[in-house]
Amino acid sequence: MSDEEPDAKPGKFQKFAKTLKGYLVMVIVKKGRHTLEKVAPADLLTTDDVIRSQQMNTVYFKHNTLWKVNLDFKKPLRCIGQAVRETTDWILCHAEGRHVRLDINEKRLYLDGCTPCIASSVRELMEPFNIVLTRADKGDDWVVTSVYR
Repeated sequence: MSDEEPDAKPGKFQKFAKTLKGYLVMVIVKKGRHTLEKVAPADLLTTDDVIRSQQMNTVYFKHNTLWKVNLDFKKPLRCIGQAVRETTDWILCHAEGRHVRLDINEKRLYLDGCTPCIASSVRELMEPFNIVLTRADKGDDWVVTSVYR
């Protein structure tokens, strides 16, 4: 896994991705079959239920975690499939903990293999994509700095 964005020629998805903004909403820890615990983004590095291991400058997260990110679109996009609405200007997506890592030196959180959480999806996000987040200048929020495939 490379920490760098691919050097592919800018395509339709790359142009679309540059218009996205967003933030980490929460992390959900699955405890048992029906028990879920929400973890606030500010508590990520202090919660034992989230961290699996740390090697050198990288923190790896437990497989039973689900990372929720909100992506905002510059303009409303048409929904596809069995959507509950015709257009949307935001979407909630997620990545499983086994596909998430934190680079401590760069202070970047990498979520690989993200997919939409809801049926109101847009064509541009139907295939898995990757999100990079950094810590906001003020506060404990994690904000989206790039989205790529």
